Amino acid sequence: MADAIEKLPPYLPREIIFNILINIPAQVLLEVVRHVCKQWYDIVSDPLFAKAHCQKSSLGFLFQNSKNYCQVNYIDVDVPIVKMKTKTKTTKVENPSEATILCSLNGLVLLSYSTYGEIILHVVNPMTKEKISLPPVMVGLGPKSASLAINSSGHYKVVHVSKQVQIRVFTIGVDKAWRLIDLQGIPNSSTMNYILESPYCCRQYIYWFQYYSSFGLALDVDTETIYRFTGPLYERHSVVNMETSIGITIISEARTLMVRKLTDVKSSEWTEFARINVIPLYSRFSKVFGSTFNNDIYPVGLFGGDFWFYCFIGGKYVVVRKKLADKKRFDFFEIERGTLHPHASTFVSPEKLIA
Repeated sequence: MADAIEKLPPYLPREIIFNILINIPAQVLLEVVRHVCKQWYDIVSDPLFAKAHCQKSSLGFLFQNSKNYCQVNYIDVDVPIVKMKTKTKTTKVENPSEATILCSLNGLVLLSYSTYGEIILHVVNPMTKEKISLPPVMVGLGPKSASLAINSSGHYKVVHVSKQVQIRVFTIGVDKAWRLIDLQGIPNSSTMNYILESPYCCRQYIYWFQYYSSFGLALDVDTETIYRFTGPLYERHSVVNMETSIGITIISEARTLMVRKLTDVKSSEWTEFARINVIPLYSRFSKVFGSTFNNDIYPVGLFGGDFWFYCFIGGKYVVVRKKLADKKRFDFFEIERGTLHPHASTFVSPEKLIA
C-alpha cells in the first residue's frame, strides 16, 4: 500500500480540479476555495470557469424589502423545506445605495439608482460584489422600464424604455453610449405605453406583454429587431416568465392551472406547455394556515426547469416549487415578504465583461 501511495501523482490534473470546483456553491468558492492555493485561485478566476459554473449554479430567489431597499436576501431553494416552520437558508446581500432590483440573468443583477437629475443603471454580481455602472440617463428620459439580456455571442445587453417610448440598448464591453433602436413603424399609443412598463427578461429576447392586452412586443437582442405578436384570447390570465420565452396561465374552475407558452414570436404561435392540478396545493395551505390563507395563488413561471408559485400568508410569502415530472410533488419555502426575483448564484464577473 505504501508503495502504491508513493507512485500517485503529487497533484490532480487541472481538468479534474476544474470539474470538481464547478459543482461548489459560489459562496464557498468566494470564502474558502480561492484562498487555498494559487492554482485554485487561477482556476476560479478564469472566465471559462465562470461560464461552466453558471450552468451548474444553485437556484434561489432575491428578495428585496419593499419598505427598505437596503435589505436584500438571497434564498437558496436547492434544498426543499419539508416543514413549514423550518427556516429557509438565506444569505444577506449588500445594497448600500438602496438601488432597486430590476431583474436577474445568469447571476448578474440589473439595479436602478436615482440621483439628482440622473438615473444610473448598474450590473452587479451580489455574490462577488463586483459592479459596473452604465452611462447615466437624464431623469427626463429616465427608464420607464429596463431589462438585461444576452445574445448568442455571449454579450450582455441592457435595454431601457424612456418615458417618451424610445427603446435604447447598451452592449456591455462594446458600446460607449446608449444606442436608439428603430421601432420599425410600430405606432405609439396609450396601450403600448402601458405595455412597455413591464419587461420580461428571457435571455435572448425581452418581451413586453400585459394580461389585458391583445398584443405584445418582443426585442430580439441578437438582431436588435422589434416584433409585434398577438396574445391568446382569454379574458383573465397571468403573464409569466418561461426562461427563454413568456407564457400565460389560466386557472380553471376545476382548479387546474393551464400553462401556454409563446413558441414562435414571428407567427404569434402559442402552445400548451403544462396542466397542473393545484387542488393539493389549496388543500395543504388551508390545512396549515387556516383562515390566514385567502385562496389566492400567484404563478411566478418556469425557473430551473420547475414551475413556481407564491402566495401571501399574513406578513410572509410562501414560495412553492412544482416538479413537472412528478404530478404529486410540491416543495414549500416560507420567507419574508418582499419583491421576488428568480436568481442563480454564480461566479460570473461583470467587470470582466469589459473588453
